[in-house]
Amino acid sequence: FKFCDENGSVDAASNPNGCTNNITGVLGGAKDNVLLMMPHPERASEEHLISTDGKKVFDSMIHYLESKGE
Repeated sequence: FKFCDENGSVDAASNPNGCTNNITGVLGGAKDNVLLMMPHPERASEEHLISTDGKKVFDSMIHYLESKGE
C-alpha cells in the first residue's frame, strides 16, 4: 500500500509523513494474511473524530473473527 493523491499519483506531495517510497502498509505472509499498516485507522473510526473511514478496518476484523467463531 502506498500514499497517493486522488488520481493515484504517488509522489512527495501525497506523502504526509515522509515515509520511504510512500509505503504505508505491507500485505504478506504465506497466504497474504498478514497486514502491516501505518495510516492509524483508529484516528478515523468514530463520528466525533470527523471521519468514520477507518471503521471499515475494524468492522472487517470483527466480521472475520465472528465468522470463525472466535
